[in-house]
Amino acid sequence: MEIIILLLPLLILALVVFVSLREIKQVNNVLYRMGFRKRRFWISQKFTETYNGHSLSLTLTQDVLGSREKILHVSIPARSPLSFSIWERDDASFSKVNTIFEDGNTAQVDPDGRLLIASPDISKVTEFFSDETLQKAVKDLFQGWIKNIEVTGDAITATVSIKSKADPSLLEDVMPALFVLKAKLETSNLRVEKSRQTSKYLVTALYTIPVVCIIVELVLAVLLNIKARKDFDVLNTFSLIKMAFLLFLPVGAIYLLTAYFVSKKYLPSGKTFFTCLLICHGWFVASIPLIMNINGYFDRSTGIEKEFTVVDKYTRKNSYYLVLKENEQNSSTFSILVREEEYNKTLPYKASVRMVVKDGAFKVKWRAFYKIEYHN
Repeated sequence: MEIIILLLPLLILALVVFVSLREIKQVNNVLYRMGFRKRRFWISQKFTETYNGHSLSLTLTQDVLGSREKILHVSIPARSPLSFSIWERDDASFSKVNTIFEDGNTAQVDPDGRLLIASPDISKVTEFFSDETLQKAVKDLFQGWIKNIEVTGDAITATVSIKSKADPSLLEDVMPALFVLKAKLETSNLRVEKSRQTSKYLVTALYTIPVVCIIVELVLAVLLNIKARKDFDVLNTFSLIKMAFLLFLPVGAIYLLTAYFVSKKYLPSGKTFFTCLLICHGWFVASIPLIMNINGYFDRSTGIEKEFTVVDKYTRKNSYYLVLKENEQNSSTFSILVREEEYNKTLPYKASVRMVVKDGAFKVKWRAFYKIEYHN
């Protein structure tokens, strides 16, 4: 039994190494077939390659909207007057990524309707794809390896499946077809509204502003702790989260409404809005410590001293908690964070906690002071 326990970490490590090497081999096979060099070392998931004198950006990531398999993003710099994305009609990810588009903003690329295109300028994109040479180039791309093509104002990005069962020789046609698309876009006489071309800067702002706010909020929360020289732990975490939600709701609603209207002008709309939704969630979570500290720091209530019985204790991720219950019938329990030495000395039902409870600036009760009393 001891031998198995000793060997288990080695077996897990060997399995991880085997899976990683197999994945690297699959990626290198795709790179080689597309005309790139194989890589021996993977220091980063994002790297730069050269193809016929053109510098390209390649990123290895995971398909979070579809099959969750490893995918390769190949990004080619291209000055494009149009923005659009192309998908196969039966791709389940299409509806997830392009949910913000109305029905009138999608059209088929090829005559048989196998490929769909989505764009905020669908009429001009449809005119652009009336070129038969371009239609053939796009059809050559979607032969089992390419999941979708995204064109923004400054780049063409192809999403390549790593584990496709299609003929590997078809990968040799991918880069020539992408450069046909690039040439057609850069020589196109089509023009779009200025608001369409500048929307990418608004998207950048949508991503950047919350991140800056998150950093500022966390710094302010720490500064309040340092200035007061104490923590502002609340008695009921749910009450804190509920109050934080109510305070954050107007900000979050304005942010998501802005993200909705901006993302309609920038591809891929659904992915852009989904990213903003995740950022908004992180922003809300980051605001909770600041709201908790403001609740305590600006509280001017006198506070009430109460006595609680220790009814249980537990640890979680190297933190130590005592479970308390007020000395009244039908009162609920709650937990407080204590120091390790206090945790070790305290036994359930053989200790009580005297605590000064204050109302809080946001009416979320918090502990201003506590003292543990031990009973024989």
